[in-house]
Amino acid sequence: MLYTREALYNHTPQEGIIAIQRYFHKIYSKETDKLCPHECDYLAIRLRSIYKEKQGGGEERVLEPYDLPFLSEAILKYLFLLYFKNLDFLQPVFAGRIELSKEEIYSDKQKFDELLPQWREKLHAKKTDRLIHEVKLEYLRKLAILKKQYAIGAYGWFLFRRKCMEQELNAFYIYFTVKAFFKNIKREYIDFWIGDKRFVADYYTYVHIISRHYIALFNGIDTEKTFNDSLPFIDPFNLPSSLVKVISDYFEIAPVVYTFNPEYMIFSYKGEHYIIWWKEKCIENSSNAVGYEIRTLYTIQSFNDRQRINNESTANYSDDLIFFY
Repeated sequence: MLYTREALYNHTPQEGIIAIQRYFHKIYSKETDKLCPHECDYLAIRLRSIYKEKQGGGEERVLEPYDLPFLSEAILKYLFLLYFKNLDFLQPVFAGRIELSKEEIYSDKQKFDELLPQWREKLHAKKTDRLIHEVKLEYLRKLAILKKQYAIGAYGWFLFRRKCMEQELNAFYIYFTVKAFFKNIKREYIDFWIGDKRFVADYYTYVHIISRHYIALFNGIDTEKTFNDSLPFIDPFNLPSSLVKVISDYFEIAPVVYTFNPEYMIFSYKGEHYIIWWKEKCIENSSNAVGYEIRTLYTIQSFNDRQRINNESTANYSDDLIFFY
């Protein structure tokens, strides 16, 4: 890793030029194997706008992202975000304010058709790493929902297959997002202490919350789940760090007589109530094996969850954010 995600997206124009020069050196030296997903993501976009003059006139890209294998995952993410509502690759297609030509759309489809099977192979492999294992569990859960819906006639065959593809791509997007976060911090989990209690946000935390309570366009096939509104202090692209902050704030202003709850905390934002669950368990890949793994965050709607709200013991962190104890 040459630059953290924060450094790449908060640099001055001059620092950006230096960064690109350093990445060009890595590419030409074939030293790209240690670049992190957020760096590949940056290059997959940035290289598209760097041109040189062609012999005989005109311009061409200095480096074509599609010709760089180490950018494969970042390119699939780019194509997913560009075409997820148009997986037939039909015109018109806009990248920002620019309408893509027929040739550009065709090139994108060819690359998409090349990269999607590579992800499918990873997703459906019998042996996977811990991150893909968590992503795969959520993908299979949604696939089971789709199969039940198809069995009762909710979709025809073509739409069912399209929705299965959407779930494969959704699984990839979640995988890439989670991978980028943890590679950026060079760890497989983030932990912190509240007094003598250790809390951990790991692959399970991130994948579970994003898969069940965000991205309603694709995850909304599970009608039993609630989807979180946009909260200014919860960043889905930096979810573990956001959870650290809100949980730390919760305990920082807790009443003196508060007794630690070994299962959950509740807060409200602008009148909407949310619950964060945690569970004491052995933490994998950790020298201190026991901690409270953060399990989920969602909007409270069920009767049982509403019964847990204690309106007799609260603390206002701000005018809009209230903690319940």
